[in-house]
Order: sequence, then C-alpha cells, then structure tokens
Amino acid sequence: MNTQSPTRLQIAAALLFTAIIAFLGGLIGWYLASDALQKDYITNILLSFCAGLLVSLVFTMIIQNILARQSAVEIFKHQQIATTTGLYERFHSPEMIEIRCRLDRLLKTIEADGPHDESFCELHGRLYLDSPSEDDKKDWIALSSILHFYENIADLIERDLIDRDTAIANFRKYYRWLRNNPAFARAMTATETKGEQWFFLSRFRYLETRADF
Repeated sequence: MNTQSPTRLQIAAALLFTAIIAFLGGLIGWYLASDALQKDYITNILLSFCAGLLVSLVFTMIIQNILARQSAVEIFKHQQIATTTGLYERFHSPEMIEIRCRLDRLLKTIEADGPHDESFCELHGRLYLDSPSEDDKKDWIALSSILHFYENIADLIERDLIDRDTAIANFRKYYRWLRNNPAFARAMTATETKGEQWFFLSRFRYLETRADF
C-alpha cells in the first residue's frame, strides 16, 4: 500500500522552527554568558552556553515530534482513502458488474413470480442446493457475493480501516437500492421473522444504525 512521506512544506517548516529555536537558544546562552563574564565566572560561562544549547535541542525535539505525529495521521488517512478507493474499483470491476447485473435479474424474477416470502435459507436451498440449474447456482452466488461485499465494508468501517465519508459517498446509493428492492426487503423480513442466523444481518444493521448507510 502507498504511504505518504512528509511534504516539502513540512520539512521547510521543521528547518525554520529549528533555526528559530537555535537562534533563541543562542540568545539565551549569550545573555547568560555575558552576565557570567561580568562576574568572571568561567564555569558559569560554560553552563550558560550548555543551557542555551539544551533549550534549543529540547524545543527542536518537541517540534519534530509534533510534525512526526501530524505526518503519521496523514499517512493513516491516506491509507484509509486508498483502501476505500480499492473497494470502489473492485465494485466496478467487470466481474462485479456481471454479479450485480445477475442479482438485478434475480430480484426482478422473484418479484415477477409474486410474493413468496422466502427467507435466505430457503433461497439458498431452492437456488443452490436443490436446483440442477447452473444458472440458479450462479444466481445464488451473485446474491451471496453482494452480501459478503457489504459485510466487508461494515467490518472495515467498524475497525476504522477505511474512510467512512468516502465509503458513504461511494456505496450508500448502491446499498440503499438493494435494501429498498421489494424482493430483497421481503427476503430480509422473512429471514428475521424465521429467526435465521446470518452474519450479514448484524452487519447490515450496523451500516444503517452506526455508519449512516
């Protein structure tokens, strides 16, 4: 995964701050040293210069630490966006477009056949386990692939591994199309009513209640 190094502006800012702090440290050391010279204390002269240098180093380290933390936050944000962009590219890949078109045809067929209130277990049995048709099996695989895709998005959002705002902008309209599809909505209701335990149910609830999908 790509990472983002500190920008030239950040490096220039760090050097500028270092120079300023070094200058201020030198002034402090010079002031203390001048005072010590007037009293003819050689030890105090050395201590004064060391104090000025120490102040300069301490402030320089503090500034560099602040810039390093800022850089780490920017790198993490960049990684989140890169992961989200990767998911978006995957969602629009030829393979996923074919899967999404197959799912659309399946839901239209279920809707045209009339309300049967089939749960996802019943759909799995009818399309994948019991049907000899390869097309039916591919239909179930298409449905399952989309469910798992949104499961993955929910997991990544919950673990803060993708950028939530970018994910909402990229995927919410597709997710809502699926959730508002009459055939899919009836299957969801039947699945919950019959108490079937599908992991995607909790993930969908998370997307809707916690991730603003």
